[in-house]
Amino acid sequence: MSDTHAVGRIVFGVLVAAALVVGAAPAEAQRARSVNEARALRAVLAHRGAGRRWRTIVLHHSATPAGSPQAFEAWHRGHRRFAYGMAYHFVIGNGRGMPDGHIEAGSRWRLQQQGAHVAARLRDERGSSVAAHAIGVCLVGDFERSRPTRAQLASLTRLLRALQRRYGIASNAVHGHGEVHPGHTACPGRALREWQRSG
Repeated sequence: MSDTHAVGRIVFGVLVAAALVVGAAPAEAQRARSVNEARALRAVLAHRGAGRRWRTIVLHHSATPAGSPQAFEAWHRGHRRFAYGMAYHFVIGNGRGMPDGHIEAGSRWRLQQQGAHVAARLRDERGSSVAAHAIGVCLVGDFERSRPTRAQLASLTRLLRALQRRYGIASNAVHGHGEVHPGHTACPGRALREWQRSG
């Protein structure tokens, strides 16, 4: 075998090995990202004591261009007079007020308290208070005017799957705010309703 052929085979071998490493790197990075996301989600879902018997999930938009749990906490305590603070159990940021796609649990989730994100008078088909067993998830944004970010929708999907698995909540028990209170509100906004229908 000539030196030229030998060098050619070595170069080819190095290129193949490099291609395999490059091909594996994204897969390893994806696995690491998935592990980190799972850990972060477990931390978000943590709460004190025994969990409530959650049976449904209600989706909301903040109807504001920006927001954060701290801002909603101040608004709900100060203007809405909610003694237990922020009405929602979870908030998902859009990059304006909190990181894009970041999920944060509020005190109502950590303490397993009833939310104030739907009217207390609403009753389900069993005659029970919807608020007593509905998990409230709010995405920051006004989805009558804009669309949720990709990061928000990816985080919402992960959060919904985790909550549904943990509490045995069926897909048909995930509703937009306007579905549980028809004629009262456009929440969670046209764009999020479209995403729900497409899922």
